[in-house]
Amino acid sequence: MTEVTLDGITKRFGTETAIEDISLTVREGEVLSIVGPSGCGKSTTLRTIAGFEEPTEGRIHFDDRDVTDVRAEERNVGLVFQNYALFKNMTVLENVTFGPRMQGVPKEERRAKAMELLELVGIDDLADRDPSSLSGGQQQRVGLVRALAIEPEILLLDEPMTGLDAKLKKRLRREIGKLLTDIGVTTLYVTHDQTQAMAMADRVAVLNDGHIEQIGTPETVYEQPANQFVANFIGTSNLLPATANGSTVDLGFTTIEAGGLSPTNGEVTVVTRPDDFTLNGGPIEASVLDTFYIGGTVQMVVELPDENQISLNVSPKEVDVSDLEPGDRINLSLDASNVHVVN
Repeated sequence: MTEVTLDGITKRFGTETAIEDISLTVREGEVLSIVGPSGCGKSTTLRTIAGFEEPTEGRIHFDDRDVTDVRAEERNVGLVFQNYALFKNMTVLENVTFGPRMQGVPKEERRAKAMELLELVGIDDLADRDPSSLSGGQQQRVGLVRALAIEPEILLLDEPMTGLDAKLKKRLRREIGKLLTDIGVTTLYVTHDQTQAMAMADRVAVLNDGHIEQIGTPETVYEQPANQFVANFIGTSNLLPATANGSTVDLGFTTIEAGGLSPTNGEVTVVTRPDDFTLNGGPIEASVLDTFYIGGTVQMVVELPDENQISLNVSPKEVDVSDLEPGDRINLSLDASNVHVVN
């Protein structure tokens, strides 16, 4: 297994800076996901690691080997793109064995390895099929297996589930996540889908406008976002202006204890999640703006006394949507133990 280190990587295209001063380490056997909005530099970062783009500044290391100036074909990197790029004039098996054949692996050995990988992802019965006859999910598995067949030091995945339906994405997310864990290959997974990133990755790097905003475990970036951008991008957040004084935070309409967070005194932003509020006759008065019944959850939009609007998720057992209309008054409690404060 290989550790990947980016040290101050900057990439400019003419006068445009795609990524700037990116420094991060993908640990041996780790799955690190890079997330962020379109155009933030995710794919440029991945292409630079792969060797398709030469950094304007900075160095790239695989373990202690500097590969900054090494050609892409000499980096032993497995690649999976969103269009899978399967060879249409080859069968599934021939697609998977193509890389090992180019490496000089004997025929029987590469066929045996390919069948083992195809069986691992549950499509060994499709080995003789034409890739164009496969479903999107099956093609995605073939693309992944083909990348793994060369036994890469690093696996790079660039939006591999784009275009698949939600149900298939959910199933593949689980299957591929388990496969990557079992194989233990160092993996960089680029996606704009935060749910995929948090479900599959050991750590998540949040990019914005070519800069890293935060790197941490899925739990850390969700529960302790470094700033307002991360709080807004990862999950659904309610951002409320407040005044901090030691561990006490004054929201204007209520005061809460921020626990051990020790926020800086002065003006801050309180980050709450829709699940942090409950309808139980608490001290916070709010006005109903809208309600949406979506099965196991009722989503509500309410207005607080300071006219800020927030989103709530409540159980249908707590509220009967048919009993609420816009303008109705409700009382809320806020679970302060989950509140996060950013400057």
